[in-house]
Amino acid sequence: MRLKVTLSKRLADHLLNALFILISVLLAFWLNEVRETGKQKNATELAKQIIIEEFESNLDILNRWLPYHEELLKECEDFIRNKLDTVNEFKLGYFDNYNNGIQREILTNSAWTLIEDSEVKFNIKSRLSINRIYEQQQFVISATNDIIDFLNQRELFDLSKTKENYIIFYSLLAELCGQEKAMIKELSIEIKDLKE
Repeated sequence: MRLKVTLSKRLADHLLNALFILISVLLAFWLNEVRETGKQKNATELAKQIIIEEFESNLDILNRWLPYHEELLKECEDFIRNKLDTVNEFKLGYFDNYNNGIQREILTNSAWTLIEDSEVKFNIKSRLSINRIYEQQQFVISATNDIIDFLNQRELFDLSKTKENYIIFYSLLAELCGQEKAMIKELSIEIKDLKE
């Protein structure tokens, strides 16, 4: 009988120790999960703030660019309608509002890489909309580069293509203004959504 009581006591003691070990391991896993979740939440919030700051900076740049480009577009349209037959060479100096080039500041996309970071956990909707903004930005950059490339072409100095060059410049500038307007609209909406 004594052997049975000792064996039962030992078995109960072992089971109790096993239960404590199991609880300790589960608690350690739970604490690690809480720590990782907190770390991911902090990384996501930091990434969100950096993306918002970059979007706001790009929006400010576009809000400075667009009025300049629209004024230049209006002047180019007036020039094509009223003075195109009076010139025999392509010269941007004919436009009073053309100063400091086409691209005055650079749109940045440095924060784009943050949505690919394994520590950052954006929901699918946010991830897709952030990607869409950066892809829209590529269209603005492409439209800007198209104008810069056009202004660096040899055909620009071909006097027989003067009228054609003004029309091409006008259409490239109109495309840039359209892309900027679309980007301003999308950026404004996305910044508001990210801040909520």
